[in-house]
Amino acid sequence: MSKEKIVLVDICGTLFQSNTTFDFLHWLLRDDKNYLRFEHIRKLRIIGFLNHHVSQFFGIDIMRNVALRFLRGYTHEYLYYEANRFCRNYLDKRKNEQVFHFLEEWRSQGKRLVLVSATIDCVAHAVSVYCGIPLFLSTELSYNNQVCTGRIKKDLLANK
Repeated sequence: MSKEKIVLVDICGTLFQSNTTFDFLHWLLRDDKNYLRFEHIRKLRIIGFLNHHVSQFFGIDIMRNVALRFLRGYTHEYLYYEANRFCRNYLDKRKNEQVFHFLEEWRSQGKRLVLVSATIDCVAHAVSVYCGIPLFLSTELSYNNQVCTGRIKKDLLANK
C-alpha cells in the first residue's frame, strides 16, 4: 500500500514576493483616501512594534483586522473577480520562479500540492486557479448574503 505524498505550499514570500493580503488591499483600495491614510499609519515603526507585540501576546493582528474592515460592503463576486485581476496583473510580476520550478517537479513526481496560507480566501482562490492547485486552506472572510462584513470568519494567521 503506497501513501500519497502531499506538499504544503505557502503563498506569501514563497510563491510570490508579496504579503498578498496587504498588497491586494492596496491594489484594490489605491484610490480610497481613508485606506491610504490608514496604510500610512500602519507603516509607522511604533505602530508596527506595538502591533507585533500585541499580536504575539494575544494572537490577534490588530492592523490586519482593521485593514480588512475596509472590505465591508464589497460583494463576494466582486472580491473574487478583483483578486483574479490582482493575481494576473500584480502577483504575476512577483513570482518566485525557483519555487514554481519545484511545483512542476513535484507534480511530475505525482505529489499532491495543497496551498496553505493566512492570506484571505479571495486571493488564495485566485492563486489556486493561477497555479493549477485546486486545494487550498486560507483565512476566510465573513459574508452576509454574499456581502463582505469586513471581518474574519476563520483565521489561519499563526495557525497554519
